[in-house]
Amino acid sequence: MDAPKKIRVRETRLYSRPALLRMPFHFGNAKIEKLDCALLKVIVEDEDGKNIPGIGATIFSPMWFEKNPDISFEERQQSLEDSIAQAANLYQEHESASAWDLHRELEIETRRLNSSGRFNDLTAGFGCALMDSAIIDAICRATDQGLHGVISTNALGLGEKFSELLDKTPKQKIDVRHTVGLVDPLYDNEIIEPINDGLPESLEAVIESYGIRWFKLKASANEEEVMNRLCEVNGVLTSKLGKGNFHVTIDANEQFQTPKDFLSFLDVFESTREIGDFRKQILWVEQPLHRNTALNDEFADELAEINRRIPVIIDESNGTDEAFESAIQLGYRGVSAKNCKGPFRTFKNFEIIERNNRTNPEKPLFLSSEDLTNVPILPLHQDLCVAGTLGIRHTERNGHHYVNGLQFLDPVERQWAMEKHPEVYTTGNSSLPIVNIRHGQLDISRVLETGYGGDFMPNWDTLNEIKLN
Repeated sequence: MDAPKKIRVRETRLYSRPALLRMPFHFGNAKIEKLDCALLKVIVEDEDGKNIPGIGATIFSPMWFEKNPDISFEERQQSLEDSIAQAANLYQEHESASAWDLHRELEIETRRLNSSGRFNDLTAGFGCALMDSAIIDAICRATDQGLHGVISTNALGLGEKFSELLDKTPKQKIDVRHTVGLVDPLYDNEIIEPINDGLPESLEAVIESYGIRWFKLKASANEEEVMNRLCEVNGVLTSKLGKGNFHVTIDANEQFQTPKDFLSFLDVFESTREIGDFRKQILWVEQPLHRNTALNDEFADELAEINRRIPVIIDESNGTDEAFESAIQLGYRGVSAKNCKGPFRTFKNFEIIERNNRTNPEKPLFLSSEDLTNVPILPLHQDLCVAGTLGIRHTERNGHHYVNGLQFLDPVERQWAMEKHPEVYTTGNSSLPIVNIRHGQLDISRVLETGYGGDFMPNWDTLNEIKLN
């Protein structure tokens, strides 16, 4: 196996790009009507003294990272930018090292610097996550390989034992898991003021347009509201797809304060006769408990009882590289993979899950690809690279549902997307490029072949630069 490629970070610059939504979306108590893409450009120097660009791309999501209602949106956003600035300084000050060694050392250093509690765990790690993505992208560009290639050849420094866990060929097509919010319309006739932009708006229209068979349903702690909603959604899915011909996950977004609260919810859920068959289609529940209590040892017995009744995975509680191991000890059955939490954290969790599932197949652990709002080009592509490389069958994708195609991009960038990735994008009714979901799937074969999501370079002059202090 080849030696890891050592690099040193020489320059970092942060940019943002706004994307107005065609419809608002809700998670928890938050209502979002606009997204901002984060694009972190780095220049790394390799062992031969060559300078190589790389980009880390994701969505700023301040309302997800920090849910304390006493903290303003502007303060939450500033914390994310400060996290990136802190990480940029740490990475630039570090000597030449492999991408994996940089992450291991600086993720720990980030937490040491955050011992005063300036950021919550997720926010503290956001800067490292974006820096790691940019470095991986630079190494893919430098070696002319996709993500699977830089792992298999050890260019990232993950080692032979890790690469042996990967399938020899990344997954070429991936099922889209569509998220249904608590107030999203289920039928066209429910829509009072239709958008009429040629894209589906209701759940039934999404199924008809895209052929989707995997779904993620948002839930709250209001038992009556949620049971009614599940019955309604079950009616749509069964009528459109047939009994048992779909799969569902549930996301509770930290809505329950204690395990006893969630156990009470499960009692009602399991005793609601109208959704008895629907229960069989549910794969797991995502993060029902607030992150402040979800990993408390004092709740070990209740958490074990919950996971005996239904598999539960963590998301917001996955704030450090060690969090998932702690969660497993408490009985949790899986974890979400999100690039905003960092590709290397996902790789580590993937290794834990794969080794467990090969030795303990009767009690499998789950790695779930999640990201409600990532949009093209690189935020979407980089997420899909991770999911496809790790062989994840289905992925939560809803950015295409909330944003009108590639309308928010520069015309030159739209043309690049259509020319380079005709399997991922197609022309919509308004002649704008849109994400091309066919038979409920995305074809990600070319995305996986070229770099970390492509050799794409945004038109930097059209973006908003954010000064890193």
